[in-house]
Amino acid sequence: MNYNVPGGMYPGKLQAIAIIQTVIGSLQILWSIIFGIWVLLVGIATLGVGLLLIPVPFVILVIGILSLVSGIKGLNRNPAYGLTMGVAIAQMTFILMCDVFSFGSGLAALILLLQDDVKGYFR
Repeated sequence: MNYNVPGGMYPGKLQAIAIIQTVIGSLQILWSIIFGIWVLLVGIATLGVGLLLIPVPFVILVIGILSLVSGIKGLNRNPAYGLTMGVAIAQMTFILMCDVFSFGSGLAALILLLQDDVKGYFR
């Protein structure tokens, strides 16, 4: 399995991306559960108006699961470039919800994915 990388080695940058996405993915899943409970409580307190935010925890949950899957695939040394890139971009959109940790991990993953040795691994 030689991917035009010196010695056919697995780049350490992909290992870093996998670890970051695994940790952030699990945190996003926990955050979606906590945020879902908060939305339900606000929905009860506002007599149903707060339930308009119900889709937001599901979006966070989906991106968290995708991040976790991408990270686990990377830890198994079988990364998918499209999945990893898509998750990185999706995590960067969380800056709109003031989640700087997800934004930072998405930005770091995007920067590392655009390095020449990582691109050479996927060729």
